[in-house]
Amino acid sequence: MNKLADDYCIMVMSDKASSSNSDDNLLHGGTEKEVVAKPIEIPIRFRNAIFPFTFEVLSYVSILLVVADALGLSPLSGPTSTIETLLRPAFGNVSAPARCCALAIVLVPALAVIVLTVRFFIYCCLHYTGYLYEEIGKKPSLPTKAFMVLIGALNKIPQASFAMQGLIPTMRLPAVKETVQKYLRTVKPILNEEDYKEICELAEDFQNNLGPELQKKLWMKWLFSKNYISDWWKEVVYMRYRDSLIRSNVGCSDICFRPTTTVQAARAAHVTLLRIRYCQEFIEEQAMAPNAGKDGDR
Repeated sequence: MNKLADDYCIMVMSDKASSSNSDDNLLHGGTEKEVVAKPIEIPIRFRNAIFPFTFEVLSYVSILLVVADALGLSPLSGPTSTIETLLRPAFGNVSAPARCCALAIVLVPALAVIVLTVRFFIYCCLHYTGYLYEEIGKKPSLPTKAFMVLIGALNKIPQASFAMQGLIPTMRLPAVKETVQKYLRTVKPILNEEDYKEICELAEDFQNNLGPELQKKLWMKWLFSKNYISDWWKEVVYMRYRDSLIRSNVGCSDICFRPTTTVQAARAAHVTLLRIRYCQEFIEEQAMAPNAGKDGDR
């Protein structure tokens, strides 16, 4: 088969092979110098959970608080001293280890409060939608300027693909009346007067009878999910569709940047390889930053 097809097989087996590379080097006469140690990587979930902070920033803040405590200037000296008094008997009334342990106990929740407070502030700010209604040609209002400054500052922080996912406001659940009115406005241009009158009667019956009962169940779904639509769309609308997606979902290509082969098996393997790499970089590694920068620089 074409070399592109072979690349696909190599891609699939690379993860299994990489774990035994160092052992193979030693078995075939290699030395320990050939084994390259990988740097310690912070888990992606943790990095996303503390965004907009980074692990390095939190480390610097921790060091600063420790130094401030040593100089007697720490804002956490009160609770730290209280916990130190309780821990001192466990350390044989030695002050230094008891103080260090007490400081660690106080420092972790203090950093958690700082991170959660900042994240909640950003979460509240992202509810602002006034920028959508600014009049064209006039200077933006002060709230819109402040909102844009916040967004610009967030975009300058290095972030993973889904770093902002936990800060996005929850999708609003529309009222039954609002949904029915929007539906009627949508179908009116494509129906004649008689059919539209019938649809209005059915819509009014739905709004007064079945609609409120379904709305209660939808409220329960809204309370226990981040987005009450996404999983239904994926599982019901998208995954249960049994027809071919080739005619309706062309989401990849293999001829954008270089000439391709005429061997269809090789092209299929190449497309599969591209999709695997995309999933690894975007979903698993989250190495693709969101396209939120100016002029598409991110």
